[in-house]
Amino acid sequence: MNQLKVKLTTYPDWDRNEQRKRNGLAIEILEKRRQKRSQITDEQEKEITEFFEDFQKLMDDFRPLGSRLYSQQ
Repeated sequence: MNQLKVKLTTYPDWDRNEQRKRNGLAIEILEKRRQKRSQITDEQEKEITEFFEDFQKLMDDFRPLGSRLYSQQ
């Protein structure tokens, strides 16, 4: 870890502020997702989970045995 810290502080082409600018859009998107996620009720979360479980089953049902994505069968 110490070697990485030294490299980051002495690396001539790495500019911390420039990197923050480059990551700005991604950080904004992640923050919006985090806020949206924090507003989901328990009932909505249960619906989302059930939907995803149904999706997994549906996808696996269309695939041949041994090529399942979500189940071990």
